[in-house]
Amino acid sequence: MGQTSRKQGRATLAGCAKGFSLVKTRAVRRGALGWWTPGATPPAPGPLALERALGRVGSPVYVLESEAGVAVAQDGTATFGGEESPDPLALPLRAFAPALRPEQLGDPAFRAAHGVRYAYVAGEMANGIGSCEVVLAMGRAGLLGFFGAAGLPLD
Repeated sequence: MGQTSRKQGRATLAGCAKGFSLVKTRAVRRGALGWWTPGATPPAPGPLALERALGRVGSPVYVLESEAGVAVAQDGTATFGGEESPDPLALPLRAFAPALRPEQLGDPAFRAAHGVRYAYVAGEMANGIGSCEVVLAMGRAGLLGFFGAAGLPLD
């Protein structure tokens, strides 16, 4: 049975592709988080695919071990745990990041209390540095904006 080992040292995107000693996928794989069963789109190999996938925060990211090396998918089905493959096409799942859209960040009570889509506040710089236009744009985008009037004359 093949073994998967990680190289020691600092992790980098380029190192992700080199950080594993890969062997042919077998029906049993130790050390994986679980298994990934293919969806409509095949996994993409290499560190550039990982970088692109992580930039798409609204989609989940599955980091897989394939015969070609580390691969990344953004659809399919993850099955966590289990030493045995649930499907003959399944690949070992090495890492997973769920979809996380910006509107999911922050406290839902804050968003509800202020009637905003995003839990972000901006524009509150003294002397009017954050202009009225910035505050209006923030509101239109679903964020909370303040005009920092401290230090400005009253007229």
